[in-house]
Amino acid sequence: MEKSAVKLPKAVYRPLFAPGHPKYTTTIDDVPDFLRDTYIISGYRRLCYSYRACLHSMTYVHNESGNVLTHLVSLVLFLCLGFSANYNLLPASMSPGRASWGDYFVLYGYILSACICFALSTLFHTFSCHSHGHHVAWLKCDFVGILVLILGSFLPGLYYGYFESRMLMFLYMAMIFSLFAAGVFVSVSPHLQKPHLRWLRPVVFFSIALSGVFPVCHHIFAHGIAASARSIGLYYMLGMCGFYVAGTLLYAFNIPERWFPGLFDIVGNSHQLFHCLVFVAALTHYYGIVQAFKWHHSAQSVV
Repeated sequence: MEKSAVKLPKAVYRPLFAPGHPKYTTTIDDVPDFLRDTYIISGYRRLCYSYRACLHSMTYVHNESGNVLTHLVSLVLFLCLGFSANYNLLPASMSPGRASWGDYFVLYGYILSACICFALSTLFHTFSCHSHGHHVAWLKCDFVGILVLILGSFLPGLYYGYFESRMLMFLYMAMIFSLFAAGVFVSVSPHLQKPHLRWLRPVVFFSIALSGVFPVCHHIFAHGIAASARSIGLYYMLGMCGFYVAGTLLYAFNIPERWFPGLFDIVGNSHQLFHCLVFVAALTHYYGIVQAFKWHHSAQSVV
């Protein structure tokens, strides 16, 4: 994701880790506005106008290195989860039966959505120094990746929570897919990128995230907290939301670099912490899906 820049702070601290050679990196004064990040002073890559040069930037330290690595590692770990689920979870025979196509769809759909989000985020942070046009294009891909993860996060809860009420399941899914389509349109449409319409994207994103409250509350009112905890992994959902909120607050308020400008240019800044908490949130939700899967394939799955 992208932040708007602010004026250079008066007090600047030396980075915890030194950026790469001055041939490849520079300070905030020497990069265009679209590359500037709040309270990040040094370690900026120069505009390179080459994908090969962007890829080469992975061989030296700069202020996007942490952002690239956090979600690249997240991508690899979620791919490993997919292989693990294929061999250890889904094929297992559990009373009263084996995994259905729906189990495969929602579990692998979620893993795939997380992989898409992490992959597009990695690509954006890798290629953002190419040029302004490519920066904007990859930023849109990054936004779409976030929407895909939100969509993939909703499907398992709807499937397991409303397995016996197909009409409600499809109704809520239709709502989520409609909001997802609106979010993609708002993110990629050139007509909606004008400054006076910038408010529209966060409003749509917030609406999509908030829409998940309705089916969860509906399930709690219908079946109770204890049953929801078992059948849809409610506590894991709450944990996921907590990590997302914590990461978003750190990112939005530029914590901790706002207090020590320059100190966290390379490692430990809010964007990297946000990436880490997104991964932890996604992993927490995965374990909630696994719990829901095991509950629905146990002899006690009577909600």
